[in-house]
Amino acid sequence: MATARTLFESGLDAAKKKEWAQARDLFARSYAIAEVPATLLNLASAQVHTGQLVAGAENYQRFLSRAHTGPAARYRAEAESARAKVLARIPHVRIELQGGGPDDRVEIDDRAVARAVVGTRIPLDPGPHTVRVMRGANEVDRASFALEERDEHSVRLVAPPPSIRQPVDSPHSASESPARDASSARASRRRWIGISIGVAVVIGGVLAAVLLTRDRDDGHTGNLGPGRVSYGFDPGLSW
Repeated sequence: MATARTLFESGLDAAKKKEWAQARDLFARSYAIAEVPATLLNLASAQVHTGQLVAGAENYQRFLSRAHTGPAARYRAEAESARAKVLARIPHVRIELQGGGPDDRVEIDDRAVARAVVGTRIPLDPGPHTVRVMRGANEVDRASFALEERDEHSVRLVAPPPSIRQPVDSPHSASESPARDASSARASRRRWIGISIGVAVVIGGVLAAVLLTRDRDDGHTGNLGPGRVSYGFDPGLSW
């Protein structure tokens, strides 16, 4: 508690100097040690002052959900007013996704989001953002945009259907594909020769000779082609 109080008071000093980024960090560290409502309220204020509108609004709401009794409750009206003002400033984006597969994931600024939010208004902080669709380690589509306060923005992403010929998370790099194809071709050729010899046992040496000659002449490697697969104190507040 002594450490949490020291961090909190240092945060107040930084806030009085309008050093909001430092104040935000100090309040966050204090709250991580002791979840005191007054600290949470100050943290929300510092977040809003540094452009983190979404997190600030969420922490105002957390304060309101906890500050029903005790000294902190007298600040409920101020917190409600501050939260309402912040909510009015938050921009939103609506992501529309066309196509894609069940295992594709949507990321906003490199953080995965639930597919259920696709098609809904998503609150984001003002500033630049990137939305993309990922299939395994591969990016199949992306869109970059910048938001101003109160913006309502839409983004449309298009993802092709997953390939049915090759697993999307293949452990092989593109540079290995030719070697893999060549190896598959050789294996296919050996299978074909084996089958031809088996047939020859039944129907005679003449037909076997014809099949082996055709394989050698036209490079036939099977009907799929080479390499193909089928697959929680109250020391004061700062405003």
